[in-house]
Amino acid sequence: MLLFLTIVQIALASEFLGNNQRTAYTSATIPTNPALLWTYKERHPPRTAWPEPFGELQFIDFDYSDQVTIGEGLAYFGCSADHTVRALDVKSGKEQWVFYTEGPVRFAPVLFKDCLFVASDDGHLYRPLMEVNV
Repeated sequence: MLLFLTIVQIALASEFLGNNQRTAYTSATIPTNPALLWTYKERHPPRTAWPEPFGELQFIDFDYSDQVTIGEGLAYFGCSADHTVRALDVKSGKEQWVFYTEGPVRFAPVLFKDCLFVASDDGHLYRPLMEVNV
């Protein structure tokens, strides 16, 4: 699984789905020539919570890929395969820190003011310290 971060994603990230009601509207504009800034390759692909149904489409699709949150100059995402939350520098893609939970992380971390919150399948809500430790 590759995590692609482009100028378009950075411009639209703060307004993903528009608002808390997730109306999917944003007034942000898309650059004429988006550019690939960097690529992050995970060691393991995401692991879905439920097996694929036989002969039908899976309607629960949020855990086919990592959900990313961007803020404070970092891209934050959890992993359902190795139970981690990672922070990557938005400009360089360099890993800034890793936080381990006791279960898969399937949803995007929430950044509120200067606090990051992460929900894990282990039943806990975590608040990783947002410091460079790598």
